[in-house]
Amino acid sequence: MGFWQRAADWLEERTGLRTAYYTCSRRAVLGGLCWGNAVRAAILFGLIVQAVTGLVLWMHYSPSAQTAWESVYYIQYELPGGWLLRAIHHYTAQVLVGLLALYVAGMVLLAEYRWPRELVFWTAILLFLCSMALCLTGDLLSWDRNAFSATTVRVRFLTLLPVIGQTLFKVAIGGPGPDLGSLTLTRFFALHVGVLAVVFAVLLWAHLALLRRARIVGNVPPLPAGPYWPAQAVRNAAACLLMMAVVLAFVGRSGVPLGSPADPTNFYDAARPEWSLRGVYGLSEMIPGSGIFGTGLSWKIFPIFIIPGLIVLAFLAMPFIDRWRWGYYANVGILVVIGGGLAVLTLLSYQSDAKDPMYQAAVAEEQQLAHRTVQLAKGLGIPPAGALSLLKNDPKTEGARLFGQHCASCHAHVGGLGKEFRLEKPTAPNLGGFGTPQQVRGWLDPERIQSPEYFGGTAFKNGAMVQTIKELFADLEGDELKEMQEHMDSIALMLAAEANLPHQQAALQQQKDRIEQGRKLFYQNCASCHRFHGKGTPSGPELTGYGSLQWLVEITANPASPKFYGSRNDRMPIFEKELSPQQIELIARFIRAEWYEPPKSE
Repeated sequence: MGFWQRAADWLEERTGLRTAYYTCSRRAVLGGLCWGNAVRAAILFGLIVQAVTGLVLWMHYSPSAQTAWESVYYIQYELPGGWLLRAIHHYTAQVLVGLLALYVAGMVLLAEYRWPRELVFWTAILLFLCSMALCLTGDLLSWDRNAFSATTVRVRFLTLLPVIGQTLFKVAIGGPGPDLGSLTLTRFFALHVGVLAVVFAVLLWAHLALLRRARIVGNVPPLPAGPYWPAQAVRNAAACLLMMAVVLAFVGRSGVPLGSPADPTNFYDAARPEWSLRGVYGLSEMIPGSGIFGTGLSWKIFPIFIIPGLIVLAFLAMPFIDRWRWGYYANVGILVVIGGGLAVLTLLSYQSDAKDPMYQAAVAEEQQLAHRTVQLAKGLGIPPAGALSLLKNDPKTEGARLFGQHCASCHAHVGGLGKEFRLEKPTAPNLGGFGTPQQVRGWLDPERIQSPEYFGGTAFKNGAMVQTIKELFADLEGDELKEMQEHMDSIALMLAAEANLPHQQAALQQQKDRIEQGRKLFYQNCASCHRFHGKGTPSGPELTGYGSLQWLVEITANPASPKFYGSRNDRMPIFEKELSPQQIELIARFIRAEWYEPPKSE
């Protein structure tokens, strides 16, 4: 007798595992061999996958407003295989919802709600509802903008309910509100892991136990009989493998994207629910939110609470409806109408978004924010204040947002680095590429200075500077014109050197002689109006440090300062009265294209 045989016998004597294995594998399957058992095995397999992946994710997750996104970022980008683990957990949950929906539909079509299977049918419905609740509570845990905004909308729907709405809302978010926060995350995480996951497992156990009991009590003619091994085992394995193949197909297609960190001050209007709730979302979008006359209620209460509630009641009532003469056909009709209606509404919702340019633009912007956050987190690390502070202190994103909010109504930002802002009729100079030699050169060109890109939309269109530039170029031809253009090129280089833009330093280092020549030409041609390093007449804006961070901060804060335009300031607000110093600096750094960028190798 070989070693392995002796070891197997030793283990068998003490545990009886081999005997138990043979007993189970050779036992006849109650009710006969069928693919329905395989579907139930796939549901059980999905629960096991969720339990294993969820436990590992739990080990690395921290449910608070300053750590939730950060811990998911660690799982997604730092933990070896973490992105795969997270994607499997996410898509298995989605596939389980779809599988349970098909399972319930199959039970309706096969009339498997009849005596003695009423409880079997009802537990299947409860399993489906629990799977959706698991998805809803799990959705918030990534704490990105889409999850935060979509969940905010969902929990605010609770306030539609009369009398108890506000109380339920506070219970749901775990505090007084009005925004979701760390207490909300704790509440949703506890529901997701400690309540709903356990309820789902108990419901599945009850469903299988009730099914076994129904087969015994029902005494129906069995399906083709046979032992569990190999026929039923092969069916079960095939169903589990097919389920995993579908999950991995979704994983390989896109993984699970992580959006930018949740920001209560920057609501994401393009937030959408998962596919399983798209039909309800589409229906709610078709019904106005105005009040029902004389009731104090909103019409939205119908698509959000009343209609879904009636749908659930209709399915729960199917065993009773079947007792009528045409009850089976009525139940099938209910299934077709509800299932078909939700499918159509889901399709219309996706089509509407696909044709909506504002939605597509919002999605594209959010993807850029998410990508930028990851760049910053990898390059700069996540500070104790959390990943959101990276964006809040980032000129490329927050500076652009502030520029769009406060400056883009007058100024375009086209032709430079960073986000573009285009205007049909700009009323102030284009600030794209501000401080570069090319941009400065436009101020010294008799045609461009009067264009909408510069002074064309301002009160200075025919002012002293425009007239001075025109006079400098008046009647010049041939070599004289070429010489004047070269002089202006030198002045532009000199002023660009004052700006000291990070992305221009290397190029300007090679132009030291021309920059020095430009300085001399400036004193000859421009110092009669502009003060520069202690010299000149301050009748126009001072150009010492032109385009530098300090210069831009000062002119943005108070363009009406005597140092700049004084009483001649043309409509530009005094932003130091509206914005904080940090916000003004972010705008200035955005205009200068002064922000962190990862090395080219990244």
